[in-house]
Amino acid sequence: HIKKDPGYKVYDEGKAKGYFVRTKDGAEYDGWCWPGASVYLDFTSAEVREWWASRFSYEHYVGSTPDLYTWNDMNEPSVFDGPEITMPPTLLHHDAAGRAYEHRELHNMYGLLMSMATMDGHKKAYPARRPFVLTRAFFSGTQRYAAVWTGDNKASWAHLAASTPMLLALGRGHPLRRRRRGRLLRQPDHRAARALVPGRCLPPLPARARRVQDQAARALALRR
Repeated sequence: HIKKDPGYKVYDEGKAKGYFVRTKDGAEYDGWCWPGASVYLDFTSAEVREWWASRFSYEHYVGSTPDLYTWNDMNEPSVFDGPEITMPPTLLHHDAAGRAYEHRELHNMYGLLMSMATMDGHKKAYPARRPFVLTRAFFSGTQRYAAVWTGDNKASWAHLAASTPMLLALGRGHPLRRRRRGRLLRQPDHRAARALVPGRCLPPLPARARRVQDQAARALALRR
């Protein structure tokens, strides 16, 4: 999402080009997310993806360096005041030929298309080094463009127990995946905190091999 702020260069250019998701009556859709009022790029269009990729160049990304890597967060897309905290299903996306699709048809692909464009931008902006993109939303094929993390969680035993099967299931197609260190929504007791930190190191992002697995096993044993 992009902050809806007249005078903000990224918003002004995207608006002028008509690059944002629209309502059924053709109006620019805006929802509420971390920047406040926000708009959402229509990554269904190859032209929009190419434009987003170009934003990573030194010319456009003020303050960028050769060490830049990107974390695409809240890209389900997340809309705090939307139905089920995402976009209304009747919003319209348009492909390169101008064909319209309701959001309900493309929702699961939004994060994938954003990752594709972000990876393309990294390759063009930093050709001398290997790019890295991390995404929260994903779909089949995302593993070609980004590593995956599983989103916000509670610092609780229940979420720790659920995270491992989730990551194992993701491992069928997404080898680089990660859970979040439990810290949101709840303060853990000291035993849970000691288990959550090494438990976070188990997945292969980064790979820490057998030593970390042994540490996690010992930490989990503290609960018994």
